[in-house]
Amino acid sequence: MKLSQKVSLVLAASLGLAAAALAASPSVSADQAINAEQAKTIALNDAGLSAGQIHSIKVHSDSDNDKPVFEVEFSSNDSDYDYTIDAATGFITEKDTDSHSNVNGSQKGLAKISANEAKNKALKDAGLNESRVSSLKVEADSDNDVPTYKIEFKYGKREYRYVLNALNGTITAKETN
Repeated sequence: MKLSQKVSLVLAASLGLAAAALAASPSVSADQAINAEQAKTIALNDAGLSAGQIHSIKVHSDSDNDKPVFEVEFSSNDSDYDYTIDAATGFITEKDTDSHSNVNGSQKGLAKISANEAKNKALKDAGLNESRVSSLKVEADSDNDVPTYKIEFKYGKREYRYVLNALNGTITAKETN
């Protein structure tokens, strides 16, 4: 083999290895099926709000357990919202809602929905029914003097955690691992 052919072969092999290394390197953009704008839309739709109903919104890419995610934070007149959205699937893996409204002490302990209704709402949100889950726990609690229910359950290897406002039944926090 001539020297020029050997050099060409070595260069081609080097370029091939470099391309393979770049393709295998963890890159948030390569793993994303959705973009930041789509993550924003997913969060706003879940909150039941339009862009005109919010004051500020921040979207940034991050990673959670080496998986690319988008962190979406925004505020409306009555609440602050924080979402974590899987960048590969568009699935909401975590959400938290903090209400600005002041609930007076007379509302403390005045749950409008039952623990059973809260449980059913969390299961419905997860797309599951009670017979398919394990380790189901429902606990009455309060968050800033607002009565809440904390619901936890497992389905397969996934763990679900929900917090529901016991006054109006809204899901204020949701996490899936």
